Amino acid sequence: MRESGYERLWRWFGLSRASFCVMPRVLMHEMPDVWQDRMAALLEEYDATFNRSELPECRVMAVRDDGKFSSWPDWLLQYRRPDVTHIDALRAEPCEECGKLAHECQCIDAEIQAVRT
Repeated sequence: MRESGYERLWRWFGLSRASFCVMPRVLMHEMPDVWQDRMAALLEEYDATFNRSELPECRVMAVRDDGKFSSWPDWLLQYRRPDVTHIDALRAEPCEECGKLAHECQCIDAEIQAVRT
């Protein structure tokens, strides 16, 4: 059964107490052009829907695993000259069975269904 958009977005945040979604620009620009076009359209729709003038300014701080403040790695801030080698090292490995990334892969779902039946 297909999840609603509300359920998918809720699940994306998981059990975290996060109130915001922060995505590094340098990684967003490394996504395929079709993805960037869809993301830009969603952000434009978001801007057209809400008047955010009453909201406080938002700043993002880097923290380590122990919760202490940290500095941002230089490669993450250089969106005009991205360090593609470093970025490529972060890319998820596709499924060995179908070659798709986890969010598109049906192999795991098929394995779970096989175990259940």
